[in-house]
Amino acid sequence: MLLAVGVSIYASALFVGLVELFPTALCCRGHGISYNISVAVFGGTTPLIATALIGTIWLADILLVPETRNIDLRSSIYGSPPSVSAR
Repeated sequence: MLLAVGVSIYASALFVGLVELFPTALCCRGHGISYNISVAVFGGTTPLIATALIGTIWLADILLVPETRNIDLRSSIYGSPPSVSAR
């Protein structure tokens, strides 16, 4: 709740300040264009970067995790065959 109050105070002052940066005749167009370009650049590339990071982590997991196909996982803690024979 406190975070939402802080963000709302910041955002309300931010938008007023950004509109005041432009001359009166251009304030809506200038703010709209600059805001939308920044959202397109940063917001548009975020899914691409997130997908690339997930793919990299997934590939690293595949390459680094050992194969456990022929190992009894119930008796092996570390993924290697048990040293003590079963009774």
